[in-house]
This record gives sequence, structure tokens and C-alpha cells, in this order.
Amino acid sequence: MSKRRSAFEPKWIGLLACGLVVIFASQATADYAAAVLADNPLGYWRFNDAADSGTAVNSGTAGDELDGEYIDVERVPGPQEVDGRKTTGFEADNMAIRMEDFDTYVAVDASPMNDVESDPGFTFEGWVSADPREGNRVGLWGQNDVPEFGFIQPFRIQLWTPGGGNVNWDFTEDDIEDESWFHIAATSSFEETLLYINGEFVQAGPGQPNETFGFSDFTFNIGGGGVYDPTGNQFFGNIDEVAIWTERVLTEEEIQAHFEAAFGDADPCAPLNDGSLTDPTARAAYVHDVLGTWMGDSNKDGEFNSGDLVAVFTAGEYEDGVPENSSWATGDWNGDKDFDSSDLVVAFSDGGFEMGPRPEGQAVPEPTSLAMFLSAMLIGLLSVSRRQRK
Repeated sequence: MSKRRSAFEPKWIGLLACGLVVIFASQATADYAAAVLADNPLGYWRFNDAADSGTAVNSGTAGDELDGEYIDVERVPGPQEVDGRKTTGFEADNMAIRMEDFDTYVAVDASPMNDVESDPGFTFEGWVSADPREGNRVGLWGQNDVPEFGFIQPFRIQLWTPGGGNVNWDFTEDDIEDESWFHIAATSSFEETLLYINGEFVQAGPGQPNETFGFSDFTFNIGGGGVYDPTGNQFFGNIDEVAIWTERVLTEEEIQAHFEAAFGDADPCAPLNDGSLTDPTARAAYVHDVLGTWMGDSNKDGEFNSGDLVAVFTAGEYEDGVPENSSWATGDWNGDKDFDSSDLVVAFSDGGFEMGPRPEGQAVPEPTSLAMFLSAMLIGLLSVSRRQRK
């Protein structure tokens, strides 16, 4: 007995998708930034703002509460090569800040390091290219009288916190060359304080014995303006991609992954498939702000359109009865690892179907009644098809 042919073989799905196109008359963020943002930093200053902007926009979860102000810094290209490896994981026009004179820095008019608990602890991370240093107490970034980070001596990097939780690393020119980019990260908790250079652990120190890392009336600065002291501590050189976590200690593997992502080794869609982004709001924010696209963009071309519908239905995982076998590329848009009607609702509700690339910084549009009608129609037809196959 011949098997009844489904009304929704892939070619019919394609025709339906094309029909939706008739009815409805960016490029992803670089690998390094995607890897950092996937770990939800509180503060993340990329310094890629418009040349005439005075605001160092915070891309971290605290949003504009931690926006900074450019104080007479120069804007220069960010890391392009580290130890002979090209940093293809940054945008071609990635920018950094340069401090050549005194009183040049980025000022954040907030105190994010106040009352940070030692359990779980915090993480500092960024990229640095330092000019030759002559004095002591040269600040990279931090908040005076609470966590302070920089060159405490010309060839000693220090993370200091009140009451303990310190690490000091003495290095040579063979370890870090002047005027050469390197990745740096430091973590501190009640257990230990650790320093990493270019993704590799280099030094450990004692943990913070107190419940918190302290409180101060000072604000957070990058590159000067007071890091070890109320004012001054000027750094000369370049800084880029500064990130802070105040409720998380990144693991060595996570820090290594961030470093490697600078060389184009990270899959920016990995957080959509590994179970780490299941909250609807966080998942949508990642798709919009990190990948720069719409919910439903399975083929990762920067748009949600008929091509994505053809791709996911051709994969054949729609309500296939196999638990947790789907990915972003095969229709799992809501993060439950299955492709079913709820994913179609999520994608069409995002409002991007056949809207073209998602403009940077665009607010999420309200889904049109027609979009929701078509979503419901598609789900209904698929349901009929499944009943016919039984």
C-alpha cells in the first residue's frame, strides 16, 4: 500500500515560504565580543563608539548605568596581532583608547565595585598595550580603595583589594614587550586571587578573607583619573575591550576561550545551542545585540525570511518526536532543543520576517497582526499535515 504523501514535503514548505514573501511586500558582532557577552559581564566597554561621541557605551548587562565619558583620549585601532597571530575575531574597524598625556582616561560615574561579595567574587578582563613605564602606581582600571588593577611597579602587575585578595606578578620584557598587545584577566574570591596573561595562568595570591571587597566613595576609571589613589595613576598606552563581572569568577577555560575568540576561533551561535541562553529576554537580547539579527535567522545571513523556513523544514526536525535533537540552525529558536510550534511563535513575534537586516540599535518592532496570522496559519497547516500522516 503506497504511503500517503504529506502536503508539507520540503518543496511545499518552500512554496508556502515564498507565498509569505509575496504577502509581505549586518553583520554579526565579532567573535571576541560575542564570547565575552555570552558570559554576561556587568560592564563591557568596547570603545567602538562614533568618533565624535563623548560617551564610552557600556555593552554589559548594567547598560547605560555604567556608560563612561572619554576624557581627552585618542581613538586608535585595537589589537591586530598577538604573538604573530592575526586577531581576526575583532571587527576590521575595531577601536581602542590611547592615553598619551596626563589626565586622559575614561571616567565611569558609578561605583560598581562597592560591596562586591567575596563569594562568588569578581573578574577583570581586557586588552593592553603599554608604553615604557618609569613610575609606580600606574592604573589600568578599577575603583580607588576597593579593587585596584595596574602596574604597581614598572615590571609588576598587581590586583589589590582591601583586607586581602591580592596578586602580584613580576615579569620581564620577554614576558610582555612594550607597545605590544596582550590579553589580561584577573579574578578574586574568598578562595584565591588569580592572574592570567594571554589566556594562561601566571600567578596566584591569597583570597579575600572578608565578606566583601569593601566600599568607597570613588568611581570607576579606566587608564587613569585615579585607580590606586583619588587622582592620577596615569597609564600611557592603549587599552581595549575592558570587561568586569561583579558576581562571577570566570574559569581558566572561559578566559582561555575569550582569548582564543580574538583569533576567530569562537562560534558566536554556540550559546544558542548549549543551554546557557534559555531565558526568553536574554536570548532575544543576545540575538539582537550580539549577533545583530532577528529571531528565526537560522542560516545566519542577517535576516529572517523564507530561506530560513525552507532550511529548517528541510532539516526535518519539526515535531519529529525525538527529544532535544534540534539546534538554532534546524529550528530551535526558543532554546528548548526541540523544533515545534512554539519556535514559530517566537520567531514571528520578534517582528523581523521579511524586514531585511536588523539595523544596529533598532528597537524591537511590534509584530504585525498579519505576521501573527501567518504564523498561526503555518502552525495550523503543519498540524493538519501531521494528522494526515498518522
